[in-house]
Amino acid sequence: MGLSSLSEFIVMGARELASASIEATVVKTYRTIISFDLLSPNHRPSLFREIGQAFVTFVIKALDRYVVKPLLAGSEPKISVKRDRQGRLFWQVWDPVTKVSATFYSQQDVMVWIEERYRH
Repeated sequence: MGLSSLSEFIVMGARELASASIEATVVKTYRTIISFDLLSPNHRPSLFREIGQAFVTFVIKALDRYVVKPLLAGSEPKISVKRDRQGRLFWQVWDPVTKVSATFYSQQDVMVWIEERYRH
């Protein structure tokens, strides 16, 4: 793997952050980096610059995914009305703050759930 393919690999790892787990991406990137001779004078300056750029990209993507998007998504519960296989109405609710979902078969139960959510 050449120097340019290492930088492409690192940048690709940062881009895949949205679809892959962070742990897997970090481990994969770390294993690739340690396979290079970092003490070689030929690789040192440009390799560290490229790693720095990839790290900044990685951090920005992580901040976007885990900080910015959740903040912009809001804390209001998401409620959707659906029908089951027997044709009965049911309500699916999602609380983005607690990351809890629930299913109810009456609007009254949904209202109770919302009231309980705001009491805590």
